[in-house]
Amino acid sequence: MATVWNEQLRPQTYEQIVGNPAFTERMKVWVESDTYPVAVLIHGPPGTGKTSAAIVIANHMLGEQQHDLNLLRTNASDDRGIGYIREEVKTFVRLSSIGAKRKVVILDEACGLTPASQDALRGIIEKYAERAIFILTANYPEKIKPALKSRCHTFSFTPVSGEEGAKHLKRLTQECNAPADWEDYYPEIVDRFDGDLRAATNWLQGLRMDGDALANHTSVQKTESIQSLVNSEWEVLRYEIDNMYNKSPGRLSVMNGFHRLLRKHIGTESDVVFTALAIWGDMMDKVHEWPGSDEAYFDVFVGRLKRELEMRY
Repeated sequence: MATVWNEQLRPQTYEQIVGNPAFTERMKVWVESDTYPVAVLIHGPPGTGKTSAAIVIANHMLGEQQHDLNLLRTNASDDRGIGYIREEVKTFVRLSSIGAKRKVVILDEACGLTPASQDALRGIIEKYAERAIFILTANYPEKIKPALKSRCHTFSFTPVSGEEGAKHLKRLTQECNAPADWEDYYPEIVDRFDGDLRAATNWLQGLRMDGDALANHTSVQKTESIQSLVNSEWEVLRYEIDNMYNKSPGRLSVMNGFHRLLRKHIGTESDVVFTALAIWGDMMDKVHEWPGSDEAYFDVFVGRLKRELEMRY
């Protein structure tokens, strides 16, 4: 059975976590002082590393003593009833840890807990604070009751940038035997999946299993588009942006790819490139809120490039 790449790449220490520096900086303090809070709430969109961060806390706290007697991990959206909290969770934390200072309870998707379950959990946290740390993850923090949230040290996780995510994906080369020439494409892949590293890694593994070439699905090689910009070949530029879009659908993915190409030409065509970067920045302000079609968005982008560059040069 093939190894799941996401599990193989899951961070084991806080140093391996990419993005979300507020969490990693705080983790450094906790690890160095060997002092951890009573409860932690990590919330954010899917694929931002919430569960991985929870497991990292457990790794640092328990070390070699990470076993069923010291670690309880559950998906709270499945075990959401008050009976589970009172019977399973309470029973687990009532007994002392074995070979560790405190036990660890990880409740994934805690936003799925019923209000009564959250009240019961808050009471258990307060009563057994010296025996266990409680780590909650949530996609929807607004569903966590304020009384429970107030007991937690809270972190808001956000999607990583293309450059940050690429650092994580580069581990695929050595640890998962992914082709080394994939590394040039990783920033674009991360952007395509809006910073969701789990989805990006799953997609890459599927591509590898199918024997497909990553270059067939990316737009990084399209340096011709910048040459068209420099030469004021606007119809050609618009056509090449369509090609980029067909290989990597989505406004954000194409615009971030275009930005990387522009940066590569700083120093050779600096005046044109910096003007184009300014227009790119203005268009990026509208990349999510644009009311029209993707086609119209790119029409306006190329139109602005044409107008500004022909006026200046």
